[in-house]
Amino acid sequence: RKYKQKTVKMMSPLDSMTLPYRHAYNRVKLWAVNQVFPDAFVWKEFKEGVEEAFEVVHSCLYSDESGQLRHLLAEPLYDELRDYRKELLATPHHARTATVDSVECQGVMSGFPNSEKFGDVLLYVQVLFRTQETFTCPHKGMETVIHRTHKWTFTRALAESADQPQGDWVIADMSYKGWYEEDLGLPFSL
Repeated sequence: RKYKQKTVKMMSPLDSMTLPYRHAYNRVKLWAVNQVFPDAFVWKEFKEGVEEAFEVVHSCLYSDESGQLRHLLAEPLYDELRDYRKELLATPHHARTATVDSVECQGVMSGFPNSEKFGDVLLYVQVLFRTQETFTCPHKGMETVIHRTHKWTFTRALAESADQPQGDWVIADMSYKGWYEEDLGLPFSL
């Protein structure tokens, strides 16, 4: 079936312009963290992992396989997205499909370690993704392609000694938590 297609661009020019400088500065900061906590941040592995995480989270919101989210998301964010997902599945909006056509981690917006009140040291890394997503609404015969940027924050507990493994990365925050057209701020309905 052929759909009418609209293309929407939702990108932050300021983030895109400042990213190269912020990425370089924060990579130096994360290199310094690696001197104290070996392998706390390995860019290539991190980049591959966060791109995969983006696709998994997106697909879990639109499927019955939300169990994977529990291990990927910090607990407050998991609770928020679980409630959002219940609402999503209960509405007619769920009749449409959403796919990630492409996702690329563009760079590090910020990165820093932080001591928590229970003595753990957590590493926070915020990245900028550039994506192309397609939303198809069969009952309206409409397909919308959205090019946009997302800021997500990842965190992990840092090991106290070199012989201990670093904690797993989890998603602590997302710039877009929803994918309804109202959430997207689109001037039209999908």
